[in-house]
Parts: sequence; C-alpha cells; structure tokens
Amino acid sequence: TGKVNFATAANFATRAGTIVLSSVPAGVTVRRAYFYYFTIGGSVVSATFMGSPIPVTSIGTQGGRFCYRHEVTGSVTANGSYPWTVRGSNIQTEARGGALLVIYDDPSLIADYDIEIHDGLNGGSNLSGASQCPWPNATSFTGFVVDGTAPREAQLAYLMTGGGAGASEHYVFKVTSG
Repeated sequence: TGKVNFATAANFATRAGTIVLSSVPAGVTVRRAYFYYFTIGGSVVSATFMGSPIPVTSIGTQGGRFCYRHEVTGSVTANGSYPWTVRGSNIQTEARGGALLVIYDDPSLIADYDIEIHDGLNGGSNLSGASQCPWPNATSFTGFVVDGTAPREAQLAYLMTGGGAGASEHYVFKVTSG
C-alpha cells in the first residue's frame, strides 16, 4: 500500500535466459522484486540469478509442472538485463521461462494504491497439498476504497506458463461496485 506501482518482464527459455526489464520509470525506488521460474518434467535442484546461486523455493506443483519464486530485491534496482539459469532433477526437466515482478515506490503518483499478489500454479497445490492458486475458483479482490480524489483505475498482470497447443484456458473478469 502506498504510492506504488509495478513492472513485469519475462522470457521463454529452456534452461537459461536473460530477462530484459525496461518499464521501471527513472528515479523510483524498487520496494520488492521477485524472480519466478517454471519447469515441466522434473523439479529444480539449483538456480542462479545474476550469476549467483539462489535458494530453490517451490510455490506450487501440478503433476509434472513446478513453479518457483525467489525475492531478488537486492539485485534488481532499475531497468536492465537479468540473466538466470536452472538445473533440473533429471534430463527431462525443462524450464518454461523466467519472469520478474518489480514493485516500486513512485512519489509522482497522486493517490495511494494496493498491490495484491496471487501466485502459484493453475489448479496446483502448495507444499502441504493445499490449494495454492485461486483458479479455477473465483477470486475476489476486496478492500479497495475509492476516495474520490483520483479516477478509479486498476491494473492486472498475469505471469503465465504451461499449457500447450490446443489447451483450453479461459479467464473471465467481472467488475462489481457496491
């Protein structure tokens, strides 16, 4: 909450790649940065970001699909190129890409904003077996108050992977007020 906004960038690569971040405005302060990576065929046993090893932190599994997140705030302070690698548990492990979610303070904004993060895998589970991702169930974002001093607005970003040719995926958005 605050005068905050976010930027995202992603790339598709099989075991290594470079994410090019170019949408962070000059002069802002990065509050948090998260690196997401996704694999199929096997779990990740090691990963690097900016050439340094990072902990492998699972945030969801579904069959042979795995989703990971690591906070990289100390390494991401502005736009730039951010290389990454993953090594899987077996030769069939294949990364499906990497993504950055960067949350930054922007004093030029005229109002305060809330940022909610819902992450995990579609239909997946967390390490304890509980549902990790809100889909395919409905998700409500509540507690947003319009104070009348700024136009109503909302931004939504999806960092997605998986699926395949012919996969049937549907996303429906319904806005209500009250």
